[in-house]
Amino acid sequence: DSTLSKVDELPPAAPERPYQTLVLATPQGKFLQLIRGEPEAILKVCQRIQLHGTISEMNFDQRQLMERVIQYLSDQKVHALGVAYQNLLAHPSEEEMRRNLIFLGLVTFTQLPYQDSKEVIESCLDAGLKIIMITERDRDTASDIARELGLVQDKNAVVTKEDLDG
Repeated sequence: DSTLSKVDELPPAAPERPYQTLVLATPQGKFLQLIRGEPEAILKVCQRIQLHGTISEMNFDQRQLMERVIQYLSDQKVHALGVAYQNLLAHPSEEEMRRNLIFLGLVTFTQLPYQDSKEVIESCLDAGLKIIMITERDRDTASDIARELGLVQDKNAVVTKEDLDG
């Protein structure tokens, strides 16, 4: 968003910080911190979670579920990134960048065999996870694949690059 300006960026520094941090400033003088990186490390620095637009303290069961999902993805050799953020009133110190973060979720990159993909997607949907499919295929092909995988019910749920650019 052109209204946000980057004021700080910390590259991953394993093992103490195996994730990238980006700090953006708003025109109102507030700050937004975004982090992405190793899912386990992201989960460790998050005390809260955002579900369906609502932020709450992450409870034991939610943390355990995410740990199991992360382990499952790792066992399946799926590359995953954890994503979190926090809103701040002042530019955060490095110490502040490692606490009070809000867990948003995981981004995965994989190309599983079709049948395996369908089973994994069904399991994730049953667990309440939201799945977004990104592909370079045309709208009709993407819609057909997404429908077969149980991700969409009709073609109108598919958005193309042109739609997003517009």
